Amino acid sequence: MTEILSKIGFDWHLALSHTVNFLIIFILLVKFALPKLKKTIDERKAKIEEGLATFAKSAQILKESEAEKANILKSAEIEKKGILAESESIKKNILAKGEADAREIISASKTEGEKIKADSYEKGASELESKIGDILQMISQKAFAGKVSAEVNNEFVKNIFKESYGK
Repeated sequence: MTEILSKIGFDWHLALSHTVNFLIIFILLVKFALPKLKKTIDERKAKIEEGLATFAKSAQILKESEAEKANILKSAEIEKKGILAESESIKKNILAKGEADAREIISASKTEGEKIKADSYEKGASELESKIGDILQMISQKAFAGKVSAEVNNEFVKNIFKESYGK
């Protein structure tokens, strides 16, 4: 067999030296390079898994925050409606109170105006009553122009007072 192998150009010494060199390189790679390579691959694998876990966690947090956002918006809408209803109620109460106050003020001013009118009417009437004697005296003097005596004139004024006021 060595003859056949030597005819085809196979050298045992050369093959053995190549095999020993290959084994030495293989052992050095396994001993020094492969652990560092495995460590680097494991670190990258861990980072990728950590990134995927963080992504899954972020997706879950996003879903939760979207649900919380929807709940907050719903509660804010309900609260807004409540506040609007309350403000509408307060507005109606204020308007009703304002209208009642306005009616009361108008009624009081009408009553006050009527009192003032009645007072001024009574004052004017009492003034007129106090001066009517003098006015009638002047009218009778002008009407009779001195043709009637002062006693008849006074009698005439007294009769008019009696008929008008029963005094």
